[in-house]
Amino acid sequence: MKGEKTKKAGAGAGTGRKTKRAPAASPARLQGNDRNWGMSDDELATRETVFKDGLMAGQAVVITGGGTGLGKAMAFLFARLGADVTICGRREHVLHAAADSIRARIGRTVAYE
Repeated sequence: MKGEKTKKAGAGAGTGRKTKRAPAASPARLQGNDRNWGMSDDELATRETVFKDGLMAGQAVVITGGGTGLGKAMAFLFARLGADVTICGRREHVLHAAADSIRARIGRTVAYE
């Protein structure tokens, strides 16, 4: 109605408070194998999952950003579930390393672009 205030969406909306963002990870923390976050490649290859073995057999999966982070974790999981995985990203050497790691630990070939 006329003159009524409308509610704003989002955290802290309408309270006059600003929401805080988490600090970005420093570049030094994100480089190399010396890291203190996430799972190692061995953990990604062996961690228990709720999914049935062979669930994705015969399926093709394309993952963007598959060389690091969540994309790499998804590539490991889909490969473990039997999918034909292709990973894409900006840095070929990172994609190559991820594909080699999956092949060495899971025994499935992963294509990369």
